[in-house]
Amino acid sequence: LHFGIKIDGKNPAYKGYLDPMPYLTGTAPSTPTSPTAPGTDSAPQAPAIPGAIVGAIDLPKLDFEVIFDGVNVRSGPGIEYTILEQLKIGTKIKGTRMHSWSAWAEFEPGQWSAMTFNLVAYMKVVKSGALNDRPVSRTSGAIQLPSLEMEVMNDFLRVRNAPDTTAPQVAQLNAGDKVTGRQMHAGRAWIEFGKDKWVALTFEGTQYLKFV
Repeated sequence: LHFGIKIDGKNPAYKGYLDPMPYLTGTAPSTPTSPTAPGTDSAPQAPAIPGAIVGAIDLPKLDFEVIFDGVNVRSGPGIEYTILEQLKIGTKIKGTRMHSWSAWAEFEPGQWSAMTFNLVAYMKVVKSGALNDRPVSRTSGAIQLPSLEMEVMNDFLRVRNAPDTTAPQVAQLNAGDKVTGRQMHAGRAWIEFGKDKWVALTFEGTQYLKFV
């Protein structure tokens, strides 16, 4: 003997009826929820402009100098984009945007170069104010910054002791809090604002910090 139930809007599973057992035993599947970013209770937002590059952050006109010979300039922030030209050692560029998932700098519309690759620095920051002399951690893949003021945009933001979501949380910042960026980990663009105090610049398209 077998009986079934029928729920409007559900695809029939057995002769137009659903198997009732999951609903009787409390094991009915729940509606999946969207993943949330660490430090936020809301799901990442889609780009407001179709085709926009998610994860691109406006920079405060940072000046960079190329320190690796033959750095590729690509049409977007990733090795999957077309190579347009190459930059030689000593070339100076002015960054206007940064792709915060992997730290690519845009210096002209549609012209991007990697700041590091495989923990090898391709660029350094120059002529943007004195580089900070406050203590920072010695972290592979990190680029020293001038003292850049940044403001928290998210409701809250976890502070971790290393640039990784698996690192222990040591504090929490709230919307409107201001910090001074002193070093950036170029792998996923984490900002260190005090020794062993790291915060994510963005996560999956949700921007956590802005330059002020």
